[in-house]
Amino acid sequence: MNVEESDIEFEDDVIEFTDEDGNPVELKILSKTKINGVDYFLVTEDKDFSLEEEPEEDDDMRFIYKDGDVQKVGGEPKEVECFLLKVTETGDEEITCEPVEDEDEVEAITGVFAELLEDSDADISL
Repeated sequence: MNVEESDIEFEDDVIEFTDEDGNPVELKILSKTKINGVDYFLVTEDKDFSLEEEPEEDDDMRFIYKDGDVQKVGGEPKEVECFLLKVTETGDEEITCEPVEDEDEVEAITGVFAELLEDSDADISL
């Protein structure tokens, strides 16, 4: 499997498209990659979510010992629903994406994103 960085850029890492019912939808791109020449996006509907966000200072703060260092972490981890999209067509100013639905492809792509995001403390599961 040939994995490389995707060269598709979006303003504010938000992808705007029209769903099958003609409704406008905005999804935030959490990560992107190119595998065997095909671009894939890990996206969420939660436009405020960030993999890099710092926990807020509040009473729920706790500390853990990890990798030889004491690290500050928030209360419970935030869970967001994510989707895998695959670019099927590119044009001058538009691209066509479709959800990744094949189970083998989902498993392979999820594994790649898990490796790419291992430093972010994100837990990617099927």
